[in-house]
Amino acid sequence: MRITHGEKMRTQVVTIHDVAKAAGVSPATVSRVGNGGNVTPGRALSVQQAATALGFAPNRVARSLRKQQSHVTALIIPDIENPFAHGVEDTAQRTSLSVVLCTSDEDTEKERRCLEVALGEQMAGVIVAAASQDETDLGSAGGSGTFTSVVELEVSYG
Repeated sequence: MRITHGEKMRTQVVTIHDVAKAAGVSPATVSRVGNGGNVTPGRALSVQQAATALGFAPNRVARSLRKQQSHVTALIIPDIENPFAHGVEDTAQRTSLSVVLCTSDEDTEKERRCLEVALGEQMAGVIVAAASQDETDLGSAGGSGTFTSVVELEVSYG
């Protein structure tokens, strides 16, 4: 298939209903297998084999909405070369979190937009290495229910 600029690639999304039909079980059983619920080993194997054969991948957005819990955290840093980002990513990986990186380029308005996106996406948390000690505004994070941490970094790149 050849894709040119401007064309959207369409793919068929495999659902739990497709996996259930292929495995000969109910969608609820597929859900229980995916969530580690109580399912007989034979049924669990059938579901796992069907899911693999069909290329099924759980919909993380749907899961986050249903469980009211995200496994994605935002890291807002002033500079892409900031070594702090690597430590955050390494720690997140050990705790099954994913990190979305946003660089503010030391611009408080860009930092504010990054924060708004992170809060709007209901991420598990936001870590901010403030662009400015005087002008950074985290007021919108206050009542959001999202864990927000501000760190002060003095990093030497030399």
